Amino acid sequence: MEKYCVNKETKDNPKGNHEVHKKGCHKWPENGEDLGEFADCHGAVQKAKDLGYSKVDGCVHCCPDCHNE
Repeated sequence: MEKYCVNKETKDNPKGNHEVHKKGCHKWPENGEDLGEFADCHGAVQKAKDLGYSKVDGCVHCCPDCHNE
């Protein structure tokens, strides 16, 4: 199980997505919202959506399986 968070801000993302990051990623946001622990990024992305983040994408660096845009 890995720890994940979602970036609350979209200003660094040109498409306006809230990015999901895995603990240890060099892009781990200081202002991220903790999503908890998951077996993979798919569960973390779904949790972010359940919390109301409408545009969610996995980080290209730490969550490539969930990176769509």
